[in-house]
Amino acid sequence: MYLQVSQYQDAATAFTRALGVDDTDAQSWANLAAAYITMAQEKMNKDESSDCAQDTTHEVERYLKFANTCSYEAVKRSRESWRMWQNLLTVAQMRRDPAGMTYAARGLAVDLGRVETILDDDALLKDLVSLSVSTGKRRPAIELFETLSKLHGTNPVCHRCLAELADNDEEVAKQRVLQLRHLLPKIHDAKDLTCLKFELTELRDCMGVLVEECKKGLGNKGGLSMLVRSAVRKVNVKLQENGLSSKAEWTGLQHEIEGSSQEIVDLVKAKNRIVE
Repeated sequence: MYLQVSQYQDAATAFTRALGVDDTDAQSWANLAAAYITMAQEKMNKDESSDCAQDTTHEVERYLKFANTCSYEAVKRSRESWRMWQNLLTVAQMRRDPAGMTYAARGLAVDLGRVETILDDDALLKDLVSLSVSTGKRRPAIELFETLSKLHGTNPVCHRCLAELADNDEEVAKQRVLQLRHLLPKIHDAKDLTCLKFELTELRDCMGVLVEECKKGLGNKGGLSMLVRSAVRKVNVKLQENGLSSKAEWTGLQHEIEGSSQEIVDLVKAKNRIVE
């Protein structure tokens, strides 16, 4: 009732009282967390142009700390509920906490088997990887994506994330080659243009990184030359099938992919001292 009429402070008070009577109810913990999340959001929206930025930040952090505690309590009492895990993930992301995000993402993907819920949320993945790198807290995220790659090893997103989290060139190259290998069937199976555009953009970015790795001395790792040639063929066929070969929006991507492919082949040949 309280949440529906936006009386969030009253709602928080009511749910706190309810938990004083029975603290085993996961839904009450989740409701209290939701109230604090909304209070934090409203505070941020209301005071984003205020001169009292420091006071606002402190109050938002306080609300989110309460929300985080309540969300953990809800998850402890109802680990099978995806909504409880999702709330925990939301709070962790709002707090810019990569370890908390990783824990909640693992709960959703591994404990509840909702792997696609995580791997299909590209914005979340990029945010998690970026935060993990910038804070130096890479290990939890690496372990998460290593687990997900075992559960869903054909998903190239796992390998992209592992490459971005890697701290040495050998691991970057290894994961990017795996990403490239698993991107090819994704391109072939793309069901709509939005999906195809995403996969081609991923392919372009992946091959761009591999060009740089080849410049550092990467050889024909994992049959790299054959892979990039195959990628170009698949892209050309897919664009022709969809009548996109003459459209500038798509040919630009196509030419970038072809250019990177040729550069990789030439660099691999030079590395391996291959003379045609």
